[in-house]
Amino acid sequence: MDARPERVFEYMGSPENHLNVMPSLQRIENVEAVPSGGHRGKFRFKMVGIPIDGRFEDVEFVPHERRVYEMSGEIEGSMHYTFEPENGGTRFTCVMDVAFPSKVLDTVLRPVVRKYNEREVETMLANLKTIMEAERKTPQAA
Repeated sequence: MDARPERVFEYMGSPENHLNVMPSLQRIENVEAVPSGGHRGKFRFKMVGIPIDGRFEDVEFVPHERRVYEMSGEIEGSMHYTFEPENGGTRFTCVMDVAFPSKVLDTVLRPVVRKYNEREVETMLANLKTIMEAERKTPQAA
């Protein structure tokens, strides 16, 4: 995307900004800083029409390079973001790994959830690209 890694990291390092890029994310609340430089808080995500409440906490937070947060609650897993310089912009990579705490639910829903999350991540990446590039092209006041 046509934005520097520092800018993309700054944007995606703020949990509240995820509401602008993740279509199924409904709420972020009780956000607080953690010693690593990241955050922890609560979220509500709607997956396949089902509201899911959980908590998140950054476990890796390397400015301008990497952010990893773990999720717990009604869904468990992690999100891994990497920010790499590429052709004057950023190559942003997102890997989502989620599971339901119940083995039965996880086994039954895994194929549906995998496909749903693939679309969610694709949409998130497209939304982030649009936001980052629109901000870069917006004329600044002199």
